[in-house]
Amino acid sequence: VSAYPEVNHNYSREHRINLWFVVTGPDRDRVTKVIAEIEDRTGIAVLDLPLVEAYRLELGFPLQWN
Repeated sequence: VSAYPEVNHNYSREHRINLWFVVTGPDRDRVTKVIAEIEDRTGIAVLDLPLVEAYRLELGFPLQWN
């Protein structure tokens, strides 16, 4: 999965759904193609959960370098 430049990052989990990863692309067609290639190469169905709304978490403290 990490070999694809469209995969930003992935996380291994101790669960039956054990690999969570983010795919980005210039358009939905490219994302769909990458997911299909991953499914074809692994033989495992990918659960496609598209971004509905982006959000940012405010940590509430400033980061400063001294």
